[in-house]
Amino acid sequence: LSIELHDAVDYSLVDTAIGTLHTDGSLSVTFNTAAAGSYYIAVKGRNLVQTWSAEPQTVGTMPLDYDFSTSASQAYEDNMVEVEPGVFAFFSGDLNQDEAVDNSDTTELENDISNSNFGVLATDLNGDGAVDNSDTNSIYFNIDNSLYSHHPF
Repeated sequence: LSIELHDAVDYSLVDTAIGTLHTDGSLSVTFNTAAAGSYYIAVKGRNLVQTWSAEPQTVGTMPLDYDFSTSASQAYEDNMVEVEPGVFAFFSGDLNQDEAVDNSDTTELENDISNSNFGVLATDLNGDGAVDNSDTNSIYFNIDNSLYSHHPF
């Protein structure tokens, strides 16, 4: 995943770090150029709907621990889904990374289904290693619900 820090006042991109999401849901990154200050955290992934922290967070000499999974309110405008009681996750299906899950995201998915593709692919929306009809459930639900990225600009 790509984690970005955006200035709390003008929302400009300040720093980016790449991290691997672990199976327990944790991720750790180090920002190399951001000065101490107040920043929105933006999370981007190969098929995620870009998600920002609800409020700017203070970054300084102490490590910042921000847990998106505890509540939809951790994301800007509550833009997350409850996947089990008390556990929240980012929406998926934004395959073309235009910040919306819409019909333009289905072409790549349908092509990979037709070709029986498998592996670590953006179109494997359920993460089972195969791109098949089971990956269509979430994308069509998200299209029907007009899901898109929410952030302060």
